[in-house]
Amino acid sequence: MIRSAPLRAVLDTNVLVLGLLNSVGPPGQVLAHLASRRFVALFDGRVLAEYQRALARERFGFAAQDAAELIAKLIQFGWAVTPTGWPEEMTDESDRMLVEAAVSADAWLVTGNARHSQKGDWVVTPARFAALLTTEIQTRPR
Repeated sequence: MIRSAPLRAVLDTNVLVLGLLNSVGPPGQVLAHLASRRFVALFDGRVLAEYQRALARERFGFAAQDAAELIAKLIQFGWAVTPTGWPEEMTDESDRMLVEAAVSADAWLVTGNARHSQKGDWVVTPARFAALLTTEIQTRPR
């Protein structure tokens, strides 16, 4: 199958954290696909700042170098987007930046957070996204 554009996704912070904690689980598989350029991670300044804050939290115990390398990969292999607004009310306003980034670029939102699934079929779990990356399905449902 020839793809006209690479698969695009916004990764929720929990995917990065869980992927670093367990490289063999679905979030770890998503990060491995990122490193092998199977998809393009999308972000804006707010999303990158949230990633950096979360990865620096002492409770996770990540080495500063590991966190910095992951952020560098996201920047190197990803695309910065200019998000459009999301008119709907949000249960948790801190999630708005992720939704706006995904919607603005017609991308998947990959999250382990079940409350996001109410947004639409473009919101997927890390397991579902990892499966999509290994199949011929390469477009986001509209």
